Amino acid sequence: MLMNIYKLISILLIIQLVSILKSPIIFSQQLHKAEVLNSSQREEVKNLIKSFIRNNPELIVESVQKMREKSQNQISNTHKKNIKKYKKLIFYDPQTPIIGNPNGDITIVEFFDYNCGYCKSSLKVIKKLLEEDTNIRVVLKELPILAPSSEFAARVALASWIYNKPLYGKLHSSFMSMSGKLSKQRIMRVVKSFGISEKLIKKEMFSDPINKILANNKLLARELGISGTPGFIIDTKVIPGAVNLSTFKKLISEIRSK
Repeated sequence: MLMNIYKLISILLIIQLVSILKSPIIFSQQLHKAEVLNSSQREEVKNLIKSFIRNNPELIVESVQKMREKSQNQISNTHKKNIKKYKKLIFYDPQTPIIGNPNGDITIVEFFDYNCGYCKSSLKVIKKLLEEDTNIRVVLKELPILAPSSEFAARVALASWIYNKPLYGKLHSSFMSMSGKLSKQRIMRVVKSFGISEKLIKKEMFSDPINKILANNKLLARELGISGTPGFIIDTKVIPGAVNLSTFKKLISEIRSK
């Protein structure tokens, strides 16, 4: 009898954990199955569950941790699968701007927004990394999600890449170094300061190739679970948020040692 009670407790504990971690709908379905118990029995089981949880909290923590690890592993496997699926578009799209060594043995992909403060900080880290390691290529994926001026800046920068590739890096650094929120006027002043044809930029920035680049970047971000900026891809890893210099170096060392 005691064994049956503990078996029932275990089942109901799992049901409750599933309801918390997955879906209240699943929980309601399982409760429906448990309605074979009368009200007195359900109350007894409820008290037993409370007592069990109170006396064995470590089991609950362990279960939650295992569920979290399982979820993280599933996400990681999905990332690896999609990185493989979109490998060419992620790492080798000829329309995507590159800084650093075009033939580098390590590729870092960054999804960024020109109005993103963490992206501005990340550029300093990337520049330092490129100074110290000349065998790294950085693929820059414009992901304008924070403001209309983010998309305007992205289109201007991409137009400069198509128009004159060496100018892209200069515009990119200039936009990233600007404090506060960008505006169309501030963006075009930077363009003018580099002697770039405003007429040509404005003509190119809404062209089909640039529309396609931005659409592809949004697709990749969605498929790789990148919902904010910055977001990085290095080897088969998707890394959300800013990454410090030492972490980059550690990841690069691990990849090269394979």
